[in-house]
Amino acid sequence: MSRNKIEWKSALPPAAPEVIRATEEALGVKLPADFVSLLLEMNGATARGLPGDYSVPVVGYPGGTSALVDCIYSVNNDAVWGGVLKSTRTLGDRLADGFVVIGGTAGHAWYVLGTRGERAGQIFLLDGDEEDPDDPEAGLFFVAASFTEFLNMMEWEAEDV
Repeated sequence: MSRNKIEWKSALPPAAPEVIRATEEALGVKLPADFVSLLLEMNGATARGLPGDYSVPVVGYPGGTSALVDCIYSVNNDAVWGGVLKSTRTLGDRLADGFVVIGGTAGHAWYVLGTRGERAGQIFLLDGDEEDPDDPEAGLFFVAASFTEFLNMMEWEAEDV
């Protein structure tokens, strides 16, 4: 499947609008239209199994100038890829207010989406190794102004053979 020149190894069937609404209601948020559009096209996707990795640049990230993008979560609670609802609830207090988990890296970090105020629609990387229990914003690194920009920023890094 191709979206903004992204080839996914596999993608789940489209999400039903009522499942998206139920997820929004359960989390008390409104997901941005560009993320909902992807969910209606494919309900999560992974690049696992492809001969390389996708990455995005991350501003001020101590782990380097970019981070891998392993998968975009579904709104279902998929056992393999996780899910927006399940992952957001699992991270719980580790998330700053108004953020939901939308994807992951191959490591101890997640892509989170702001849903409130000036951060609504913006994508951040939450690095579990940089977290501070007294500061829910520690470990948050800006990635993109929107989900569409996040997708468009992804770059392919071929595996060394």
